[in-house]
Amino acid sequence: MELPTEPKAGHIVSGFTQKEQYLGKAVLTKLRRALEPRKAIFQTDYSQPFFELCKQFLLFIVGDAQRHNLDILCRPWAPRRERDLPSWIRSAADAPFGRREASHAPGGFQLARKNGDSLVGLSSVQAPYYDACRSQRASDAQVGEGRSLLVTGFQLDVIGETAVHSANGDVPTEWFELAGWQSRDGNGITDPPEWLWRTLVADRGPDGTNARVYYARALKYAVEHSTPENGLETSALLYRSNEVVVDFLERMKAVIFNRKLFLSATYGNLGLAPKNAKAGDRESAKHFHIRMPH
Repeated sequence: MELPTEPKAGHIVSGFTQKEQYLGKAVLTKLRRALEPRKAIFQTDYSQPFFELCKQFLLFIVGDAQRHNLDILCRPWAPRRERDLPSWIRSAADAPFGRREASHAPGGFQLARKNGDSLVGLSSVQAPYYDACRSQRASDAQVGEGRSLLVTGFQLDVIGETAVHSANGDVPTEWFELAGWQSRDGNGITDPPEWLWRTLVADRGPDGTNARVYYARALKYAVEHSTPENGLETSALLYRSNEVVVDFLERMKAVIFNRKLFLSATYGNLGLAPKNAKAGDRESAKHFHIRMPH
């Protein structure tokens, strides 16, 4: 099968696999048709184990782009055919959207959000978000012994204190406490700290644009109109807020859904991590040697 270097194959794959369930000839045929003309070759041998197919495709993507890129390590793409894939092959089960039963919808189901959006790669309008290589050229990835992946990178920090994860895109009161924000005082709602509101939207607006200047005010309004003990009730406010607040809430929900807030151990920075992250986990930018185990 023939694949080109532009547009990047990894970006296309991570887009349509949010709705694909299995890796097969139909998926790879889509990719072949979407990517023309060609400059590189990816040979597919369907007699190989599923893990081998995924591994070869991932290594192809890393080496395919004009600037070697490791974003695919952070994006869900592999169809859910095996449960024991290593952590560096992200399953489509972690995609932002999935099927949910809905009797009123055609076919009896609809797509519903189940995770936050990917924070790396390109947006739908080709604007950049973040990248796993910190804007530097990545060295070639290699598969080591067993199912370990060898890439290059450096440790940014270690996760320290963590708060509970965001269920359904709501913000728990524990997040405000971790960020040092006493949201209410005798005079009403206080201004949110900049590091908190920027973290809640990943310091971006829709489609990778700059964070809106009104996001801080929108957060303050949303907290004011939520029940104090419930933090920020995103889902409820989406149906009874003005356009400015809804714009903020939708962006925030797309970022924090099923993620948890944390403080880094060394520098005390605020950040977002996967639901299962814990104290002691490392934050890394990948472009010199580290080992990513199963």
